Amino acid sequence: KRGMQTDYLNDPVKKEMLEYQAAACEKKKTEEEAAKIYTELLEMEQEDGNREMLYKKIAQLYEAAGRCDMAMDICIQGIGELKESKELKLMHIRFMCADPSVSREECSMKIKEYVRDDGQLPDQEEFKKLQKEYDIQREEKQEEEKTEQIEKEEQVLPKREPEKAAPRL
Repeated sequence: KRGMQTDYLNDPVKKEMLEYQAAACEKKKTEEEAAKIYTELLEMEQEDGNREMLYKKIAQLYEAAGRCDMAMDICIQGIGELKESKELKLMHIRFMCADPSVSREECSMKIKEYVRDDGQLPDQEEFKKLQKEYDIQREEKQEEEKTEQIEKEEQVLPKREPEKAAPRL
């Protein structure tokens, strides 16, 4: 392990020391090291609101360090623990959509799962931004668009009567 060994310190002091270390790593632009320290802080944190904040912070640091795989993993871990966290779900969607190694199908399946589990997710401003940025369409919208397209085609191409449509043999 790099850095200062803090095992001998009591929890509040150790927590404060780790917070300073993580902040120093962020300033030095050693994001991956900062993410590891925040992960250690996460192990000490009990309160859900603070845990969610730490999960988001760690994911952002891994993303900044170019480790989208780790960012996605930490989002998944956080969502597993904090099932109601819209922000972690939205972060995970963004990371998946931005990662070329994740197929559109895989991304689509995960989005459907999150929307099924939380019907309010599509109402979030961040979700709407992701929809525009990554051309995410909800199935209801796709069905509406298909129906509209068929209706437009029917308007453009007049329906033919069966007896006039094809010559009789």
